[in-house]
This record gives sequence, C-alpha cells and structure tokens, in this order.
Amino acid sequence: MKHPSCNLKQQGAVLAVSLIFLLVLTLLGIAGMQSTIMEEKMSGNMRDKALAFQASESGLINGETHSQTLLSSTSPFLANCTGGLCLPSTTSTPIWSDATKVNWGTATNTFAYGSTITATNLGLISSQPQYVVELLPEPPKGVGQSLATGKGNSISTVEIFRVTSRGLGGSANAPVMVQSVYKK
Repeated sequence: MKHPSCNLKQQGAVLAVSLIFLLVLTLLGIAGMQSTIMEEKMSGNMRDKALAFQASESGLINGETHSQTLLSSTSPFLANCTGGLCLPSTTSTPIWSDATKVNWGTATNTFAYGSTITATNLGLISSQPQYVVELLPEPPKGVGQSLATGKGNSISTVEIFRVTSRGLGGSANAPVMVQSVYKK
C-alpha cells in the first residue's frame, strides 16, 4: 500500500501575524513598565518631601519651645550665629540663607533637634532637623501706643524671635525650610 505523500508547506500568514502580535505585546509591556517605574519614582519623591516637611515642622516646634526659655538680655545672640542664636542680618541676605553664618550641614552654628529639650529622635529621615533662632528688633510703636494708662509698671518689653528650621527626608535631596515668628 502506497501512502499519499503530504507536501508540508506553510501556507498563510499565521507565523508572521503571531510574531507581529508578540512584538506589539512586548512594546506594550515595556511602555507599561516605564510608566510604572516613573510613578514609583514620583511617589518616592513625594514621600521624601513629606518626610522632610514633617521633620522641619518638628524642628520648628522644638525651636519655638526653646525660644520660650530664651531671654535676650542673658542669651548670647551674636551676628555670626555662634551656637544657633543669631542677630538679624545687616545685609540683604537673610541669616538662614547665608552659608558663611549658618552651615546647615553641621551643628556648629545651628541647634540640632532634641539638643535643647528632650525629644525622641525622628525615624525614617537621613538626619535630624536643625534650627536657628534670630532675635528680631521690636517694631516701632504706632501713634498713641507710647502712652500708658492704668496702675503699676507700664513698661513692657516685647521680644520677637524668628525660628528657622531645616529638615531632610529619607535622603539629603529633599530639604525643606519653614519659619515662624514668635513673640513673647
């Protein structure tokens, strides 16, 4: 018995279509991965910035609490910010942005978080926040405010402090600075 010979030749375009379909799926997968990677980087940066902001706010609260105990007559507020106690800048450059007076990388002329009051170290950040306290001049009195009425001692001294805090997130690439003006 003779078997009929089968001529096995590919006919049609199934192989070509399946290869093109596989190529399209691969390109879609690569594009989806790139989008996901970018979203992961963005969410990581947002988390880093949020951690830095929270650390900076903690440093600010620490500085405000510290400034409640300061008295300008007994505390050594100096123009070169020795020890983190500063007099306001006499130039147009603010103290907190002048690298010759405030070096945020070291704690030589800044206060480190928790150095003046008891505070638990903050976690998940690259370094603890730092702050400086500036003694600001008393604002001039308005018309009629220099007169005192009533009984007793009418002379009151107002002390105004500007607290500037700088915090870092999980890396040193996300610094955040916040300020507050504190009057006592």
